[in-house]
Amino acid sequence: MGGLYRLRRDTAAASSAEYAILLAIVGAGIALAAMRLGDTISCSVDRSSTIIETGEVPGMPNYGKSNPQGQANGRRPRC
Repeated sequence: MGGLYRLRRDTAAASSAEYAILLAIVGAGIALAAMRLGDTISCSVDRSSTIIETGEVPGMPNYGKSNPQGQANGRRPRC
């Protein structure tokens, strides 16, 4: 009977370790997704500020302007 109890206890420890590993993997995925989302938001804000400052959309043709490449003040969009 003592052996059966010991086997049950070892299984619980293994399950705890598996849950800890799974939690670490999920946590790392969430952290990477948050960093990627932060980069995307930063890029959007930078692009919006360029449009507001210059009135030109980076990467789009500026018809009737002297800048045929569509770059705002000669700058290329970073994102």
